[in-house]
Amino acid sequence: MGDDALAYAAAGWEVFPCRPDKTPYTRAGFRDATTDIDQIREWWQQHPGAAVGTPTGIHFDVLDVDPRHGGDKALERLEHKLGALPAGWLARTGGGGRHQYINPNPGAPKGANPYGHLLDGNPKVTGLDIKARGGYVLLPPSRTAVGEYVWLRGPGGVELPDWPGWCLSRPDPSTTTTSGVDRVVVDVIPHGVQHTTLVSFAGTLRDRGALEDEIFALLWKMNERCERPGPRDNIRQIASSAMAWDPGKVPWGDLNGTAAAATTGSPRFSVRQLRADDIRAPRWAFDNWFLVGALNGLVGVGGAGKGTLMAYLVAHWTQGTLPGHLEGKPANVLIVGDEDSTSEVWAPRILAAGGDLARVYVLAYDDGAALDLVRDIGVLEGYVTEHDIQVVYVDQVLDHLGADLNAHAQKDVRRGLAPVRSLARRLERTVSFTAHPNKMGGAISLRDRAGGSGQFTDLPRSAMVLGWHPDRDGYRALARGKGNVGRVPAALVFRIDTAFVTNPKSGEVVDVPVVADLQPEEGLAAEDVSPHPPRQKSPTAQFVFERVMFELGADRGAHSRVEAEDACVDAGVGRDAFREAFRRADFIDKSKKGREVWWKLTDENE
Repeated sequence: MGDDALAYAAAGWEVFPCRPDKTPYTRAGFRDATTDIDQIREWWQQHPGAAVGTPTGIHFDVLDVDPRHGGDKALERLEHKLGALPAGWLARTGGGGRHQYINPNPGAPKGANPYGHLLDGNPKVTGLDIKARGGYVLLPPSRTAVGEYVWLRGPGGVELPDWPGWCLSRPDPSTTTTSGVDRVVVDVIPHGVQHTTLVSFAGTLRDRGALEDEIFALLWKMNERCERPGPRDNIRQIASSAMAWDPGKVPWGDLNGTAAAATTGSPRFSVRQLRADDIRAPRWAFDNWFLVGALNGLVGVGGAGKGTLMAYLVAHWTQGTLPGHLEGKPANVLIVGDEDSTSEVWAPRILAAGGDLARVYVLAYDDGAALDLVRDIGVLEGYVTEHDIQVVYVDQVLDHLGADLNAHAQKDVRRGLAPVRSLARRLERTVSFTAHPNKMGGAISLRDRAGGSGQFTDLPRSAMVLGWHPDRDGYRALARGKGNVGRVPAALVFRIDTAFVTNPKSGEVVDVPVVADLQPEEGLAAEDVSPHPPRQKSPTAQFVFERVMFELGADRGAHSRVEAEDACVDAGVGRDAFREAFRRADFIDKSKKGREVWWKLTDENE
């Protein structure tokens, strides 16, 4: 549930945790509602199953229809008499009722029976309630003691409608007071919430039909009130992104986690002619390997050093030392994934590779939680923009597709990766993910190497495989498959060595694997990369015999045959094999003293 609370907050909705009986956990109730990510994460760490509450009267009012008390019949009679309410966002409540979401209006009535004066003067009609300023509701998918809240027509599917005039014919005087939750206008917008505040404001402006230059002008002025005003390019990017949102649609899309079709009259597309001045060369975060503004996929064979290689690349991105578009531009990197420990894997490996840890960010997951690349794409975009992330690395993409998507179905994989691919393109960032391979062996195409659908290698503009060098013992190989962007570079081969890093606070020394002897190798294709290390061949008896004899004879002295035989047997050579090898050996001089045979290395072998 904490993930859902963070998603709503990223869309600019203030939230707070509630108990199963719908009462707030917070001391000041809904007045403590916030979009502060750290505060929300802390609340849901304390109360993992808490329902998500939000104040009403700020972003929307809610008509609460309770059929258990005749609310559905009362509304039916009311609409028959005065006209139907406009169709807007609609949710089923835990008790089987429904919430109809409507644009907030200071003249909206509130109370247990706001329509009593309209129903033939009968003040005893119950079951209808308007949650406006001074109230709150629970958001889907909150679960209470009586059931789960579910979006029936979620944000993003239709516009949020206004109250019809007849609902406001007798405004409740209490709504004109200062009681309840009022949006507080502060002089300084805190750094932790400034991005979501600006994004929410941009969405509101777009919701009202504002154009990009108008949105930018107002955001730029609002940016002056931020604790750490953002650069002009970031503000322009928010304004530009807002133009892709449909008016009436929550900025981060459908909070159900499904792509709702836009039903507003506003077009979502435009047509433009190609121009010669659009032409530019591909921009690479690492020359001809990781493309800027696109998805990059890496199929990593288990045990071949995927984490070690990525730590090496992350370290060099933070230093600006990789050839390509980011060369000379130290970049911030975000690692998404909890497959590897940050304290035992990522931090020591990146540090050992010479990286700047101050430029590396990781997502702090709640237990059992994982970022969903569809549902949580808004949260991810917020982090990327606010922290000026240039490279996003998703460690094991299957963990982040969402439980409702089938990794073997092409459409599901495309739907799961489409939001993050769009993020990479719109924000001009490098997004890379890793996928585990299937169990197939032999020389097969890169597309067939990835576990699940072939879309894991089809969608990325650069698809790579990391495995074992087919011939060089102990060496790994990284090869790129054929693509339609840039030239396919020579494979990179490397081995893994050991380095040591020290915790500056505790003094603890940790040994970690590091990339060593990295070098290009022409002629090694993706199909040649082996899913298994080269089979280790046991050394022959002759090889072991010669090694032992040269070790014993290195002192240039004479040694007895018995001594040599015992040493060879200890090294695994059978006695019969030793006797045959000793008889044939041409690199030793033999002599006999009494009944014992003595030997020494020949002069040319000394």
